[in-house]
Amino acid sequence: MNITTSVTDSGIEVLHIQGNLDSHAAQALESALWNLIEAGTYRILVDLHDVDYVSSGGLRTFLAAYKEVHKHEGGDLRLYGANDYVHKIFELAGFTDFLTLAPDQAAAAKEL
Repeated sequence: MNITTSVTDSGIEVLHIQGNLDSHAAQALESALWNLIEAGTYRILVDLHDVDYVSSGGLRTFLAAYKEVHKHEGGDLRLYGANDYVHKIFELAGFTDFLTLAPDQAAAAKEL
């Protein structure tokens, strides 16, 4: 798995993930997310365009990061670009009840 970062024109951090988000890759994602959070970044977008699978470890990582950023005013974690299969994983796990899964970066960043 490969994780890169960028920043939108409005200053929102974006994590771009490539590869399957299995339990091993979830550790790398957790590290990347916590590095941002510990640096004071509480508005985070995650690009899932190049992710074909998310394990329970990946879901736990997103849940923990979501809870942490929401402790801070204006904090949010939003995902975008998930294919139908990955979106269904989040849906079946109940994550779509509280986590934004947008079709693209513009929709994810709206009102963030």
